[in-house]
Amino acid sequence: MENATTSSFAGKGKVLRGVRIIAILNYVLAALALFLGLLFLGVGFVFYISVDSFNAAAQAGAIQLTTASQGHIGVGTTFLWFGAVFIILALCLGFLGRNLVRRKNGARIGEAVFAVLVIFFHFTYIRGNVTSIIYAITIIVLHGWIIFYLLADKKVREEFSHI
Repeated sequence: MENATTSSFAGKGKVLRGVRIIAILNYVLAALALFLGLLFLGVGFVFYISVDSFNAAAQAGAIQLTTASQGHIGVGTTFLWFGAVFIILALCLGFLGRNLVRRKNGARIGEAVFAVLVIFFHFTYIRGNVTSIIYAITIIVLHGWIIFYLLADKKVREEFSHI
């Protein structure tokens, strides 16, 4: 029978509940990042299609290309780069989540490094209005707990060291 701290989520033995929650959070964030990446790629391709339309119309003599229409190429490239970054982020988050459930020690350390990067990024939000300050502090505390839990908790270290 399962106790309050473990579950058979992985299919190969027990997974600590905190590790399971972190893995599920990674899966949800990976799905969101994948959605955003595909959305950015779609928007980037639309900008490139519109540039081709401008070029075809310009060659036919219907319009004259302006700096604004040529700027679509730069905007499209920016959206494509953001799409690629979000898809890479989705793959990394999914990989970390899967390997946390499989109790791979590298995933535990990788998740802690990722949490440190998120904390540094959210320190930039600690200015301005109250909402952004509360948001940033919440994210910083959450990721601080993830770091402490994955690196300092005795049960987690034992669980990841045996496999």
